[in-house]
Amino acid sequence: MSQKEQIIPTRMNLALLKDRQASAVKGHSLLKKKVDALTMRFRAVQHQIFAAKQEAVQKLSAASLALAQAQYAAGSLFSLATQQAASASVHIVEHTENVAGVLLPRLLHLHSGRRLDGARRSHPRWRRRPGCAQAVHRRAAATSSSS
Repeated sequence: MSQKEQIIPTRMNLALLKDRQASAVKGHSLLKKKVDALTMRFRAVQHQIFAAKQEAVQKLSAASLALAQAQYAAGSLFSLATQQAASASVHIVEHTENVAGVLLPRLLHLHSGRRLDGARRSHPRWRRRPGCAQAVHRRAAATSSSS
């Protein structure tokens, strides 16, 4: 059995109820907009994941064939690859993205100090050594001004 709110029927209470109803309708529409924005973002990420999977399948099949050909021609390449690998060339940086007031994690894939979209990104070790980053910037500026 539900209890109903006891309200004295006056004009003041009618105005208060109308304000509460207007606030509820506005809140509902804001939540609907938030759901729509999150749904659009989810579908965009889902599309990116599908495209990345398709690309990975194609690259893995080509890489598997190339590895088989290289092993047939040169034998085992594991020892040679481990000797030449000095440090990781791929880094992952985590950022947060605000979508309709909701903070979503976003991972950026860095390859050899460059983003995949081509924008320059500092190497993670340079954060600890600012002088190194400044020297690299000076060299890049000198190279671009001399051309």
